[in-house]
Amino acid sequence: MQQASKQVSLDWLLNTFMAEHPELAAKKLPTQHVVIDSIVKPAPAARHCRYVDLVGAPVSDGRPFYFVSHTWSRVFAETVGQLEEHFTSEAQSIWRCGQPVLPLTDVFVWFDLFAINQHAFEGDLGRLQEVVADAEQTQMIIDQEGAVLTRIWCLYEAYQAGLRGPGSLALLS
Repeated sequence: MQQASKQVSLDWLLNTFMAEHPELAAKKLPTQHVVIDSIVKPAPAARHCRYVDLVGAPVSDGRPFYFVSHTWSRVFAETVGQLEEHFTSEAQSIWRCGQPVLPLTDVFVWFDLFAINQHAFEGDLGRLQEVVADAEQTQMIIDQEGAVLTRIWCLYEAYQAGLRGPGSLALLS
């Protein structure tokens, strides 16, 4: 399966992944670095595959998806919380501009922690431009310090999204 089809449903992220890892709900810890090192990398280590390939999470299979641009230094629960807030019915009714509100089972996010093979990432990173271009929108997660704006990868993702035109980049804070 191509990397571009490795988006997971937001419902899976919130109700399965977070439920299976209750320690991630802490608002102060752990960062996404810790999530990668303690959960995402060890699980598929023997197979050297993407986390999403191992766990059988619902993937988009060609349906529209949202690209998540974020920093690994951010607390994981905060990043997930911002996505959850952005996709509430109330928030969607504002930013989707008259389009129907999507249930969380129909919201798919390309989240690098799950979509990139953390054991052999060079090939996946080489297709990042394609993934951003295929996304419905890039959702840039901004923390109080604005750390995402100091990361070259995140700026590259924002630039690639901007090439698609107005409305292709959403800043979530």
